[in-house]
Amino acid sequence: MITERMKRIQPSALDTIDYDRDLLEKQLELDKVTIFLKADLSSPEPQDYIRTITRTENKLGKFERLRKELEAIALEYNRDVDELLLEFSEAGCSKRALIQRLQDQKEEQEELQKLERQEREKERKQREEEERLER
Repeated sequence: MITERMKRIQPSALDTIDYDRDLLEKQLELDKVTIFLKADLSSPEPQDYIRTITRTENKLGKFERLRKELEAIALEYNRDVDELLLEFSEAGCSKRALIQRLQDQKEEQEELQKLERQEREKERKQREEEERLER
């Protein structure tokens, strides 16, 4: 009797759940979980229940999750959210393609900045050389 009660109070090692918090939050945003508890009238104990769990797709949650992810991408790449949404639609509504496109653009910008710095450095050296020759 006592061991039965202890099993109900203390979970066994198989009953404990190891979960990733971010993954759980994502799953809770993407799915609606409805749990129905109904008293089990066939059981002699009044605390017994029949539990029914239904899981349905949360369409609003999917769009909300996508919006959050796109905002995070916009912050990461220093873009306006509206501009990023246009690029997202141009990339075929694929986050993977959007990120690849943004990385390519970032690399191009870095290359242009590097070339501009080299040009400025070259011009500065030419001016210094001209000034030195004028003296």
